[in-house]
Amino acid sequence: MGDWYWIGVCAGLGVGIGVLLAGLLAGARAVLMAALALGIGAGIALGFAIGEWDEAVGGGAGGALGAIGAAQLVAG
Repeated sequence: MGDWYWIGVCAGLGVGIGVLLAGLLAGARAVLMAALALGIGAGIALGFAIGEWDEAVGGGAGGALGAIGAAQLVAG
């Protein structure tokens, strides 16, 4: 149960990072793609900081999905 908890924590924090970056870098499509890449990278880095590879995968997936979801809002 402990691993699933930390994977969920990393995924949630990754979503938050992805949404934040998409909101800060709102503008052109290329800039939103940069927010997506940065969200994935930050989520992976956060996952490795908290745990192992499984937390990093959860953080990266959360960062990607957060940036994609927020991009729909900030793009108009």
